[in-house]
Amino acid sequence: MLIEAGLPEGHPLRVAAISRHAQDALSPEPIRQTRGQANLRKLNLSPTERLTITHPVAPQQTAPAQAAGLTPMPSPVHADTSGVTRAVDSFANAQIAKLSKQFSGGGFGGNSPLTPQAESALGLHIVAEAHQFLGTPYLWGGTTPKGFDCSGFAQYLYAKIGIDIPRTSETQWDAGSPVGKRELQPGDLVFFRGSDSIGGLPGHVGVYIGHGMMIDAPHTGSHVRVESVHNFGGYMGARRFGKG
Repeated sequence: MLIEAGLPEGHPLRVAAISRHAQDALSPEPIRQTRGQANLRKLNLSPTERLTITHPVAPQQTAPAQAAGLTPMPSPVHADTSGVTRAVDSFANAQIAKLSKQFSGGGFGGNSPLTPQAESALGLHIVAEAHQFLGTPYLWGGTTPKGFDCSGFAQYLYAKIGIDIPRTSETQWDAGSPVGKRELQPGDLVFFRGSDSIGGLPGHVGVYIGHGMMIDAPHTGSHVRVESVHNFGGYMGARRFGKG
């Protein structure tokens, strides 16, 4: 069972999963089509989600889209299947206002309020990118999909959306704009003392995805995974980066 199937509509992790599986379902590759359609069925999409995730598709992609339960929109322009960013755009624009009302509460017990601003859209893009690398092995000093350490993973994700951030958790902590618990948004970086904290600086960083959860590459022998910010322990604070 997909973990996202139990998440409420509009949850950033669910948004990312739907986007990724929709891209697979619209792929011209039969194996990806089958996989994407099966995963979308497991997610049990709501009517709103089915209507929102529409995509300009070429005629040869109409059948896969219908099989996946999506609403194809024939267009002479071929669908962009290079990544999830475009799908996240279409879904995020319809969901950001809803998220701000549905998941208010602040702190780690619930997702903090979102506002329809640039940072929110960028954050959803980062969450979507991060979701693609779940299961990637931890590698000390790793900065590529072959293996990541915590800060290398954060730097890689931000670079994917065109934002250059420092390489290490310590320098990321110093460079970002401080964010309080009640102001956390998906895509913010959350910092912890970790096992190798030096001089009061953080030794670990994760990517906040909402609802008190993060995606991170925690330690040797582990892999990129979703886990609780609160349960990780040693929380120090959060930082936000944006295009400036």
